[in-house]
Amino acid sequence: MLKFKQFENNQEETYSDEYVSSHIIDLTPNESDIPDYFIEKLIKGRTFIRKDVNIQSILQSDSSFKEYFDSGEDRYEDEEVSHNDLYFPVVLVDGQLLDGYSRCSTLLRNGEEFVTAYVAI
Repeated sequence: MLKFKQFENNQEETYSDEYVSSHIIDLTPNESDIPDYFIEKLIKGRTFIRKDVNIQSILQSDSSFKEYFDSGEDRYEDEEVSHNDLYFPVVLVDGQLLDGYSRCSTLLRNGEEFVTAYVAI
């Protein structure tokens, strides 16, 4: 189960599937790496909220991300990703990390506990 950071103001703004799809496309450096299947089959028709999610809980809910993290693999070279790029929101659908493997891994290795995410509701 995903764990979220609690805030005093519980009002949550929602985001459309088009908005989240554009977010993924804008962040993807190579057009050939755009996850068309995810966008078409898992994001389309969904609504999202933006939350801070505990990265350890993502490891527990997504075995593919855990495998990636445990492998020590790094998708990008250090010079390819600026420090600020690490804080772009990741995308979660049904507990599965669809976009942001490298960002989550790097943040966790750097000692961060939470990552901002667009979470499907």
